[in-house]
Amino acid sequence: CRGTWCCNVTVNKSSINTYGLHLSDIQVLLETTLGKSYFVYNNQVYLQLLGLFMGTNPAPILATVKMWKLERASVYVDLRITLPTYSRFYDDRNGTTSNSRKAQQLCNLIEQQDPDKLIKLTLDFPSSSNEYIPFLNTEVRIPGRNGHSALIPLL
Repeated sequence: CRGTWCCNVTVNKSSINTYGLHLSDIQVLLETTLGKSYFVYNNQVYLQLLGLFMGTNPAPILATVKMWKLERASVYVDLRITLPTYSRFYDDRNGTTSNSRKAQQLCNLIEQQDPDKLIKLTLDFPSSSNEYIPFLNTEVRIPGRNGHSALIPLL
């Protein structure tokens, strides 16, 4: 078994169906799939060097795992920021804070957990309590004490 992901998987191996493949075979398949992502732009072929190629089947679950690891070390342990609501779908998140300073502090805490320093979160606030913020295929409006308190960092 090579790599830390493989060693972590062995803990739950009995509950994972590998369809007859050894974990080392799965690691080689993932390295090839994720490390050899080519795409064409303006009739030029490129090799993607950083990040997940979102057209591959394992990319959504790996994005979820990556963001969960960052949240686990920040959102759920740092008690300086309390969140009445917080949710995530893959790499899109939605939550509420009492002010924009706390929202930015939350984004900074999550970003600081990324060892590669590649995750950059952005905030989107309504300009008034009558406006909505898009989140996935919905629109969110959460009026707060100051007229608006929606936090939606998007990657």
